[in-house]
Amino acid sequence: MRIALRRTVPLLLLPCALPAQCIDMAPAGLNGCGFFTPFGIPVLRCDNAPMHGNSGFVLSSTAPCNVSLGVLVAGLCPPGSVVVRGPFGAGGFCGPSMATCALFVDTAASAMIPGTLAQGLFTFPVPIPADPRLVGARFCGQAFELCAHSPGAVCIAASQGVAVTVQ
Repeated sequence: MRIALRRTVPLLLLPCALPAQCIDMAPAGLNGCGFFTPFGIPVLRCDNAPMHGNSGFVLSSTAPCNVSLGVLVAGLCPPGSVVVRGPFGAGGFCGPSMATCALFVDTAASAMIPGTLAQGLFTFPVPIPADPRLVGARFCGQAFELCAHSPGAVCIAASQGVAVTVQ
């Protein structure tokens, strides 16, 4: 006769929320566009966690060119990116670029948030109210910057998109 011994181990369940997320949406080759790759292409990132109640939530973007204005377009996330053709084709609005210009925000339901430039970065404040109903809410963002690349000539540089999920 064989007897199997089983140990009973108490199981402690703790509440666990999914981590707050800031996900880079750029597939290979669609990392934004600018004057020339990679120096004229802004890079967008979350500076802290997108948690409900984080009144200091900020996205920031590098300013790799001589920038006069930076805005964050934030809104609904489209099902995929949309290639935007400029006067130089898919490479953009600043001159031929190895990167393809793509739009990562649904512009039909979006807002423009002006940025503040300091130390080579634009910062975009996006305060998140302390409302638990916002947990799981998702929005997408993309930075656009006006760059001067020669006297009197201005072009538009665009970052990759980020998808932000509030926790």
